[in-house]
Amino acid sequence: MDLILKSNGKLPYRRSINSISHTIEILKSHKIPLKRIFEGTKLLPNDLSNPEKYIQTEEELQLLRNIQRVAQIPELGLLLGKEYHIGLMGDLGMAAMLSNTLYEALKLLFKYTELTLTFFEYELFVKGGYLYLNAKELLDLSDLRIFLCEREFSSIIRFCSDILGTPLKIKLVSLTYEKPKYINLYKEIFNCPVEFGKQRNQFVIDANHLHQHLPKANGLLQKKYAAECNEKYNYLRSEKSLYEKVNERFRINGIENTMEEMAKKMKISTRTLRRRLKNEGITYKHIANDIIKNKAFRLLESTNLSIEKISEKLGYSDPANFYHAFKNWTGTTPRKFREDFRNHENSFL
Repeated sequence: MDLILKSNGKLPYRRSINSISHTIEILKSHKIPLKRIFEGTKLLPNDLSNPEKYIQTEEELQLLRNIQRVAQIPELGLLLGKEYHIGLMGDLGMAAMLSNTLYEALKLLFKYTELTLTFFEYELFVKGGYLYLNAKELLDLSDLRIFLCEREFSSIIRFCSDILGTPLKIKLVSLTYEKPKYINLYKEIFNCPVEFGKQRNQFVIDANHLHQHLPKANGLLQKKYAAECNEKYNYLRSEKSLYEKVNERFRINGIENTMEEMAKKMKISTRTLRRRLKNEGITYKHIANDIIKNKAFRLLESTNLSIEKISEKLGYSDPANFYHAFKNWTGTTPRKFREDFRNHENSFL
């Protein structure tokens, strides 16, 4: 089996708000209370209409958790992914559509994954008459795993079918999670056997697609849009904001650092750290609270620890203070949050 393409395997620190904006447009038709989707984030509804708006990847994950919790639609990922047409990918979608072959289009996508909605690393192998597309999580998706896998993999079907101009011929899809109740929707979208509880996420695809000439190929225009992609890619990989640097150190070292200790490690004064964060519209306390909040979510969702033990792990001397902080973050209590999450998780069984 020969490896022919591999994505860069890195999550960007910030991404376009485009996929979130599209998701919320779809949710409107389901009469979802949109106000609750923004809880725990710095985003405002007006941000959704700004095509130049970029958001932190962790903030995007928070929005997705809110969407999953508020919507209470188990098959939401599949419904979203199948509507993610190529026009929503902007310059990258245009560059892919105007490529000569599917191989060239995929090569672009693998190079510029920061411009997509993905939370996965991809490898494309070829053996005999088939392509083997493997997808591995770039971070532990835990409570978002099924939702994001379904959104991601159904969007792959839509993307390939859009640029080919014909349905993608898939022999087999293997997925790491257990079979959900709404299996008929999988049959409708993937139109092939789907196996669950496997060791890896994998698509087995007819290799004839790889060098199939694309119906909208245009070399001159393709170069123009590819250049736009490269410019945006370089922007996203440019110098990180101070917020990103502090956030990264928190993720690596934990949340024990005081502001003074953090400033010393970054070789700047505490006053400079405070001023520069203020210029970026954020405070050191806000960053620390975000880290604590996300850790609280993970512990409530993926462990059976008592609320008291979780509050202790998060550095609270009194569980009542944790309850109060959590209510401010989410509008609900830690116990109710865990209960809602498990009820939602059980709907897949």
